[in-house]
Amino acid sequence: MKKLRVGIIGVGGIAQARHIPAFLELSDECEMIAVSDVNIERAKEVAEKHKIPFVFENYQHLFPKVEAVCICTPNKFHAEITIAAFAAGVHVLCEKPMALSAEECEAMIAAANKAGKVLAIAYHYRFMKEAQAAKNVMDEVGTPLVVRVQALR
Repeated sequence: MKKLRVGIIGVGGIAQARHIPAFLELSDECEMIAVSDVNIERAKEVAEKHKIPFVFENYQHLFPKVEAVCICTPNKFHAEITIAAFAAGVHVLCEKPMALSAEECEAMIAAANKAGKVLAIAYHYRFMKEAQAAKNVMDEVGTPLVVRVQALR
C-alpha cells in the first residue's frame, strides 16, 4: 500500500505535542514528508528532530511535496491556508476552531467540494468515551434544547 505523504503547516505546540507524534505512530500508513512555519529556524529544528526531509517558510511551497496537510497555525489563518491547499489539490486536517466565521467555514467546505478533497477538523474530543456516552444519551432523549458542559477532560 502506498503511504500518504503528509505535511504540517505551523510547527508550534499542538503540532509538536500531538500531530507530529500521531503521524509518526501511523508510519505504516503515512509519511511525514514536510513542515512549514514562518519561523523557519523552529521549522528546521522540528524537521531535524523528527527526520522530516523538507522544510519551507512559505506553506505554498510545501503543497507539491504532499498529498495531505495538517494545519496547526493560529486560528485566523485556517481558512486562507485550507482554501489554498484545496486549490493545490491537497487533503486537509485543520486544527480547531475551523475558522473565525460561518462564512469562512462555508468557503472552506466549498473549496473542499470543488477540489474533491477531504476536509477534516481536529475535534478529537468527540471520540472520547465521555463524548460518545453523551451522544448516546442524546440519541435516546431526543434533540437537546440546552446543553451545559463544565468539563469534558
